[in-house]
Amino acid sequence: MKKAHHAPSGYAYVISGWSMMRERIGRRPNVTEVSQAGCRAFGAALSSVHVNLYLPDGSKRSRRSIPTDEFFCVRFPNDRQDDAQAQFLCDCLTGLLCVAGHPPGEDILVRPFKTPTKHIGKSGRISSKVFIKHLADDDIIDPYMFIWSTFSTQFSVAEHVEWVWDVLPGCKNPNVAKALFFLATSLDRIEFSPGDQHDIVSGVQDAGVPKSAIDQVEIESVAMDAYKAIEAVVGDPGSDLRKFRLTVTEAGINPDEMVGYHDKVSLAQKIITLNEHRDSRIAHGSSPRNTPLSYFELMDWQECAKHVVTSALIKSKQDVLAKKIL
Repeated sequence: MKKAHHAPSGYAYVISGWSMMRERIGRRPNVTEVSQAGCRAFGAALSSVHVNLYLPDGSKRSRRSIPTDEFFCVRFPNDRQDDAQAQFLCDCLTGLLCVAGHPPGEDILVRPFKTPTKHIGKSGRISSKVFIKHLADDDIIDPYMFIWSTFSTQFSVAEHVEWVWDVLPGCKNPNVAKALFFLATSLDRIEFSPGDQHDIVSGVQDAGVPKSAIDQVEIESVAMDAYKAIEAVVGDPGSDLRKFRLTVTEAGINPDEMVGYHDKVSLAQKIITLNEHRDSRIAHGSSPRNTPLSYFELMDWQECAKHVVTSALIKSKQDVLAKKIL
């Protein structure tokens, strides 16, 4: 008797760290035309899977108390294995979620979990025993982390989540993606909430130079990453102002837009000023620390970087959709 030959199973990538956790009634689905279009830019299809998660001791989680069993799932054509692209896609989602804002105290780390498609049933469910065993086979993956450490759309502003998927194609530009990662790293270490920003600008909250020398060094490092984000998009200003303005414009940014909290200056001039401060105050370990950065200045650096990066993402997305860099 001849043995039956089964077609080899392909792979799907469950996006962990970002549980849907949507209510079953009164909420629109998370897999929308916008999110699907965002994934298509990366040559992938987006769907959702239901993971019947059991704790390793065999006890079942209470769905009523913690309904975190639905996750985004990415599949490449022919269910091919593409670990690098899946990781890059998740890195982009991590960066965008960080820039868009997330629940206070929530760490964001979106990671791809490669899963054989044979483990996904026709109804879109993954066997709990098989799935937990699959996670346990990877010494980097902690099943408890997958179950509990999840950023959820339930706690985020719907418009922010839609913005993440909408501008995701903009990350196809490698310079814009690098800028996003620099900015996300900066914001992940020190971030000012809208309430903090209002209190600082109005003078209610003190935002001077930190008293601790270690905190002063940290501010410099965080500000440096924010400036790297700007630099990844528009480069070094150089001495030719006309050429620099053209570079800023080509990145989808208005160089004449007036920015700043107190003293308004053009965006081009703001970037030039930050470049000068970067060189003279924080770029070198031997730089004199006569004028350490304040929290207010750091907030200014980060807001400038946010404006540059988000504007570049929109322009890059338009280029991608026009098939200029796909």
